[in-house]
Parts: sequence; structure tokens; C-alpha cells
Amino acid sequence: EFFDQNHGDPHMWGGQFVSGANAVVDDPNSKWYMKDQYPAVLEDYANGPGFILGSEALQFIQNHYDTLFRYRVDDAAVGIWLKNTPTHKYPMKVDMYSHYV
Repeated sequence: EFFDQNHGDPHMWGGQFVSGANAVVDDPNSKWYMKDQYPAVLEDYANGPGFILGSEALQFIQNHYDTLFRYRVDDAAVGIWLKNTPTHKYPMKVDMYSHYV
């Protein structure tokens, strides 16, 4: 349904987006700490239990898989990896307690 509503945009990135600037974790003991891996302000990213990527975004990740840095926080990693691509962000309700078919 979400995919159809956005016309199958190949540059789609759907998710519940958060501001990377507000998502910085300062505690080096936290599993979400990333300042040692990415000291700059984080890019905005889709946070939570899921997101959807269009074919172009997926193709970019696949084509660059061997050279993409493996960040500790996978949600933030996708934001960093896609920051210079023509990706279109679409807000999407993501709730791990409900399921839509």
C-alpha cells in the first residue's frame, strides 16, 4: 500500500525519520554511540523497526557494498550511505506492534 501510494518511486526511502542532529548519543558505553565512527553531526535517518528503500537506493548499497563503512547503528548507517544520492524521503508510520498486509 505504501509503495503504491508513492508510485513505486525507485529513489524512495520510507520510514519514521529523525533528525540526526538530535539523535547524537554522548555516552560511549551506549550501544548507539557513534562519535568514534562518525564524529560529524549524523544525517537524518529512518529510525525504528523498519524502513523501505526503492530500487535505486538498494542498487546503490549493493554496488558499493564492499566499500561502505560498517557503522555500529544500522539505521544511521543508511542515512550516512545515502546522503549524497538522489533519494526521496517519505514519512511512513512504522509500528512494531501492528502489521499491515
